Amino acid sequence: MGTPVADNTKWEDSREIALKRDNRKCRNCDAESNIHVHHLIPRYLGGSDDPENLITLCSACHAQHHPTLQMALSKSIIEKWAIRLAQLLDFSNEIPQDMDKVRIALKLLSKDQFREGQLEIVLAALRNESMLVIRPTGSGKSLCYQVPGLIKQGTSYVFSPLKALMVDQSIGLHENTIPATFINSDLTLKEKASRYQLLEKKALKFLFLTPERFDPEKVRNGDEISRLKKMNPRYLVVDEAHCVDRWGNDFRPSYGRLAEVRTQLGNPPTLAFTATAGLKAQRRILESMGIPDAKVFISDIDRPNIALIRHEPKTKDERYRIIKRMVDKNNGKAMIFVPTVKIGREISQDLTRIGLQIPFYHGGMTAVDREFLLGRFTGRLKPDIDNIICTNAFGMGLDIPNIHLVIHWTQPESVEDYLQEFGRAGRDGQPSIALIFKSYNDTGVRYFMAEKTVQAAEKKGIDVRDALLAKKENIKELDRMIRNRRLCFRKQITGYFGEDNSLKRKSIAMRILEWILSKKKKETKSSICCDACDRKKINKLLTEDGKINFARKEGENMKFSISVDKNWKWKPKRWWIGLIVFWLFSTAGARLFGIEPRTADHILYIQLLTFLAVIFAAVTDREYSVIKRVVWVIVVPIVYEIIYALGAVFIGHPVFAAVVTSLFVAGCSMRRSKYFVEPVNEPAIEK
Repeated sequence: MGTPVADNTKWEDSREIALKRDNRKCRNCDAESNIHVHHLIPRYLGGSDDPENLITLCSACHAQHHPTLQMALSKSIIEKWAIRLAQLLDFSNEIPQDMDKVRIALKLLSKDQFREGQLEIVLAALRNESMLVIRPTGSGKSLCYQVPGLIKQGTSYVFSPLKALMVDQSIGLHENTIPATFINSDLTLKEKASRYQLLEKKALKFLFLTPERFDPEKVRNGDEISRLKKMNPRYLVVDEAHCVDRWGNDFRPSYGRLAEVRTQLGNPPTLAFTATAGLKAQRRILESMGIPDAKVFISDIDRPNIALIRHEPKTKDERYRIIKRMVDKNNGKAMIFVPTVKIGREISQDLTRIGLQIPFYHGGMTAVDREFLLGRFTGRLKPDIDNIICTNAFGMGLDIPNIHLVIHWTQPESVEDYLQEFGRAGRDGQPSIALIFKSYNDTGVRYFMAEKTVQAAEKKGIDVRDALLAKKENIKELDRMIRNRRLCFRKQITGYFGEDNSLKRKSIAMRILEWILSKKKKETKSSICCDACDRKKINKLLTEDGKINFARKEGENMKFSISVDKNWKWKPKRWWIGLIVFWLFSTAGARLFGIEPRTADHILYIQLLTFLAVIFAAVTDREYSVIKRVVWVIVVPIVYEIIYALGAVFIGHPVFAAVVTSLFVAGCSMRRSKYFVEPVNEPAIEK
């Protein structure tokens, strides 16, 4: 017998009859909450929807009859009781009464749980609070406005800067059977009219558009603007809110008039989202939108699984050697960011000469070539590639999980840009590396590019002098961070954005809700913080044959570690130059102390020369360890005196013992100096 097709009307009538018959109580335990209606004979066995085949059970008793659904039904009970407990302990009124709707909205959006940090944003929106949310790309910013937009009555306006973004987001909502649409200049007049009618009939939950839709100079049909203003939206959502700061008085003036638009729409709660905005940019965004006192939510700025490395190579060849070494040892994909097409082509050619072929993605390629290269890097097309050289536009909106190495040939334009670009690494939670090269004049390239952009805008009659000053200040800010090698690079970046995890204290009620409705991000913390905190490890990784080790033993958490093969060789020319310089300085120093090398005590002169070598080696120690340098300067003279005393006794000639001891100590000291030795196994650059 086939499974009968249920008649919805009959089913609802039969269900109501069964509930009334059983006094809306569980027939097993008399519970009055979490009531379900159970088929005695299942439908798939031919059971009917008649009341005689139905029985009222609570979710716990119902789960006993459905072994395959026990987890889902039990979870439903746990969630309901956890929410009730959280509401009971909610002394700060953080949790709305209709929390059950939040769970339903999640299911409508095909989600089981929130990501870490999303729940508190959703609850603030349900409390009708305006806010600025800073979360990385791919961290679920859309869900933060979609859930409250579904729960609250009315249509939410979503301002999106690009047509492609609004189309993709509306399609995603349609896939989950949620009524949403967009309005832009690509639509015909008839299509626009139909969508405006849906809006006026309150048939839409989300409407995607650009701020220019409210500009009379951009939209000639004034009736369109009045129809949009007539509908007071439930929320005003500003996606990619950094455009307010960067374009507000620049290429998109409509972004600078959002406060005016907000007033015209009845001052709805404003939810602004961006992947990156520093403290100064945050203030400018909020003031520009007319919500200066709005709350700012910052999360995931700190990426503990990414090691942050700043390095100042002496030559271009050194850069190539480091790139080749790190790409060869990398377990995953790698991205090398370059500032211009000319530099990118040069790097690609030079790397090919040393046996590392990496394709270059740039705007000068044809659309077909760009799409093919993008498909190979993402794995959609074959043969796939693991490494790519690219300009900063590459990767926007892409979520590639296994990028484990990001290299910047030169510094980006701002801290915000740098965060976005190196943040494309380690999205699978595995240890990754972000390396940025620094040179003396690399800011000049950025200044030149900023001025070119401004000149292009001025030709169009747009005054962007203030924007140029802001761009130059952003370049200087990042330059200061990179050059300040004494401070932790990670702390400088998180401090720039205002993220301080130590200040986050959540109530017991919120912790209960997050325990039941959120999932924590799984991330393996790197054993390296940055070049300031772990200078010794970074130095070995960059200057020796360092190996990035991602392996783990069974039952052990994956760790990021570096193993190094110590193999150094002398620099003969520098050795002899060093000896001559030491002799000259020691001679001058001896005379300052009244010691005449030809007539005075030879032992004292030899000791002075030796201690000069020891101090120089300590200052130029190749491991950058301050403690080791201090210990070397203190301990070596003591060891010297002990060896000299023993030598003088056994050899019987004090001057000869002083010479032998001095050569030994000076040699060991100079071996420690990065000036007199160099690592071996460096790949040569073929010219």
